[in-house]
Amino acid sequence: MNRVAKTVVLGLLLSVLVVPGSLAQENPLFLLFPHLKSMPAPPWVKEGMRLTYYSSAASIPEGRHLYFKDENGSWVDDQGNRYRQEESVGAGGHGYTQIDVAALEGQRVALHIKSLGMTGIGAQQSALSLLGFDAYEGPSAAGSDWWISPQFLASVEERNEGGLRILRMPYPLGQTTYRAIRFQTEDPQGRHVRVYDLDSGVLLHAGSAVSGRISGSFTQELRPGTSGMLSQSTFVGARQVTLPWMQGTPPPWLATLQALRYEGTTTVYIPGSPAFPLPVALTAQTVAQGGRWLLLRAIDLLASVPGLPPSERHSSRISGIAQTGGFWLPPDGIGTLQPGQHLDTDPVTGIATSVSFRGAGQDGRPLVTLVESCSGYSLECTYDAESGLLAAFRHEDRKLNQVTEMRLVQTQ
Repeated sequence: MNRVAKTVVLGLLLSVLVVPGSLAQENPLFLLFPHLKSMPAPPWVKEGMRLTYYSSAASIPEGRHLYFKDENGSWVDDQGNRYRQEESVGAGGHGYTQIDVAALEGQRVALHIKSLGMTGIGAQQSALSLLGFDAYEGPSAAGSDWWISPQFLASVEERNEGGLRILRMPYPLGQTTYRAIRFQTEDPQGRHVRVYDLDSGVLLHAGSAVSGRISGSFTQELRPGTSGMLSQSTFVGARQVTLPWMQGTPPPWLATLQALRYEGTTTVYIPGSPAFPLPVALTAQTVAQGGRWLLLRAIDLLASVPGLPPSERHSSRISGIAQTGGFWLPPDGIGTLQPGQHLDTDPVTGIATSVSFRGAGQDGRPLVTLVESCSGYSLECTYDAESGLLAAFRHEDRKLNQVTEMRLVQTQ
C-alpha cells in the first residue's frame, strides 16, 4: 500500500475510534499494520497493572428547540405539515475509567474496564457511582487504544495530509512533560485526537468533537436536527495492584464453561414508602477463554411494568485472575483469606477492597465474600471457596438507595 493510501486509511481508522475501551475489539490499527500484532507489549504491562483516566462527555444541542412531525402539532410549515415543538436540552457527565490488566498470556492481554460516574465538580463533587463494566481481549502490543507499542510509535512518520495530522510534541500533564505523539483526524462529522507517550506507549489523552443527526427531528428552518457530542479521557496515573490470589491456579472447569445465569431482585428504597422488589436476571455467555481469563457476553434483564417485556442491557465482561468483581477466583488463591483482611485502597477513587465474610453458607458449602466500597456504592461478591465460582453478589447504590441482589441458579 502506498504512502497516500495508508494516510487515508489510517485517518479513517482513527476517526471511528470513540472514547477508549467502549468496545471489546482490537485496535483498528491492526488492520492496517498487521506486524503490530507481533510486537512486544510495553514492559510495564503486567497482570494487576491499573490505568486510571478522568473521563467526561457532553451533548450540545444545535438550538433551543427541535420539531417533530405530528398531525396534532401546533407548528405548521408552508406545505401544511404539522410539527410539535420540543425543548432541546443537552446532557453531560464525568467520572473515572479504570483499566485493569486482568490476565496476560503470551502476546494476548485481557482487560477489565470499569466506569465510575459522579455529579458536581470541585468542592461540590459527589460520591462515585458504579456505572458498568466493559472488556477487551487481544494482542498485548496495543491494549484496545489505551496503549500502543512504543516500538511501533517510534516508526510512525509525521504527516499532515488528507485530514490526518501526526505530530511529535512535548505534552505537559500534571507535573510531567512527556515526549508525545499526537494523532488528529478531521472529517465533515468532527475531529478526533489521540496523544500517546512515546516512551511508554500509554494513552495520555483522547478527545472527540462530533455531530450527528437526531432521529426524526428538524430545526425551525426544516433542516435535519443535529446535536454535537464532546468526549475526552485524560490519563491520571498507573499503579500495580497486588491481590493474594494472583499466583493461584485457575480451576479446571474454566476451560469448559459455556454460560452462567444469576437471578434475584432490585429494590429502590424510598423513605415512607413500601419497597417493591423487581425481578432481575443476568446471563453471561462465554465468547472466548484462555488459561487465566474468560471473555463473556453479559445480558442484564430487568422486569418492567406488568404486561411489557423486560428491558435488556448488553455488555462485554472480562473475568481474569488479577482482578476483583469477576465471575471466578482460583480456589487455592482465596483459601487463606480471612474476615476483615484489607486487600487494597485505590488512591484516586478511594475505593477500598476487603474480605467481609468467610464461613459456611446455608447449604453448608464454604464461602468467601469480598467487598469493594466507597461513599457512593458497595459491591459484594461471594465465591464458592471449593470451586472458585461466583455464587452471589450484592450491589448497593447509595446515591439512588437501590439494592440489587442475585444468586447463581444455573451453569452450563
